[in-house]
Amino acid sequence: MIDFKGYCKSCAIAGLKAPQICALSGLKVTETDYCSFHRGSLSTCAICGSVILQDGYIDEGHLICPNCLSQINSCRVCRGSLQCAFEEDPSPTPKVISQQIRQGNGIYVTTVRNPERVRETCQKGCKCFDTKNGCLRQNGSCNNHEVYYND
Repeated sequence: MIDFKGYCKSCAIAGLKAPQICALSGLKVTETDYCSFHRGSLSTCAICGSVILQDGYIDEGHLICPNCLSQINSCRVCRGSLQCAFEEDPSPTPKVISQQIRQGNGIYVTTVRNPERVRETCQKGCKCFDTKNGCLRQNGSCNNHEVYYND
């Protein structure tokens, strides 16, 4: 007879989402049940810090969750997106201005990023800024991408 030590009562997943409920199966945790998903400890994503219950992925030696993997080349997981001079600078210059667009007989008014504030903040050293394309964060990624790992 095989002596299996992975009982639900000793599993790190048990009670993770609700007391005495398995976070994977949704079943009640008992003293005698066990399964192949048993974990003695939990791993967390090196980017977002969430618990990885099933499949994790290795990126440059860091364990990451499927959600962060799907965004690995985006600004969401980039070190450059931790701060934004445009948003955080205490300058009194307004962030947006109104712009009129004439189209045929109609005039449309819309709001756009204030070019003066962009010059004051973004152009003064933001890695996410490109003189030709402006704020690359608005596009979702750029050539200066550097994944930010929390571990």
